[in-house]
Amino acid sequence: MPEEVPLWLTPNEAASGVIRVVDLPTGSVNLRIPPVRDNSLIKVSTATGGTTFIRIRVTDAQPQPGPRRAFTGSPLARPLFILVALCVLLAVVVLLTRQGDSSPSASGPGAGATAPTPSGTGDETGHPDSATHDTGTGPALTMPPVAPSPYRAGTCLDGTIPDSTTPVSVSDVDVVACSSADAHYRVIQTFHGTTDMSRCRGNSDTQYSFSSERTLNGRTISSVVYCLVGLGSYAR
Repeated sequence: MPEEVPLWLTPNEAASGVIRVVDLPTGSVNLRIPPVRDNSLIKVSTATGGTTFIRIRVTDAQPQPGPRRAFTGSPLARPLFILVALCVLLAVVVLLTRQGDSSPSASGPGAGATAPTPSGTGDETGHPDSATHDTGTGPALTMPPVAPSPYRAGTCLDGTIPDSTTPVSVSDVDVVACSSADAHYRVIQTFHGTTDMSRCRGNSDTQYSFSSERTLNGRTISSVVYCLVGLGSYAR
């Protein structure tokens, strides 16, 4: 049933007609009221396609107007807005997580060693995303993603590159000070834009080769090959 809205008029306004601001459920509007009598109904079409009736009240003393009504919309609108905002936030988190994906691998030593299958990323300050180290028999090891910059020549690494002909997961290889007793390998040369570890064969000092490749959404965005020498008991 259409809602009725009371409108109080003085006898003069009711007799001659008047333009008044009327508060409807959909908002305030200016209405031209024709000459009317007390208790008359005026039909008004709202902006939303609905209908509201204005109930005319004629009196010399008009009551104080009550608080205006505000159209708040559907009670489901606010929860729906919050749900949409949470979905957008979740999508952003997933996108940022995928942007850091990389698949690392590493393998082993010696000038003249056959190049193993590489993939991963490197770090100029010493933390590769993923890497492939070449040990004399061509082992490969997978390292967890870390920083995205490539290693500089002179960077020293700790840990142990195992002698293995199959991929081996390792997590103890990291950057250390070259003066540290834990420094086992040192980068002596780098090649950007390739994962071909045989490039290190041209450097006669190479004892280990290390490839690093960074991917984004399945596409390679950077690749580096490192030539290493062993330090102390790790020298060959």
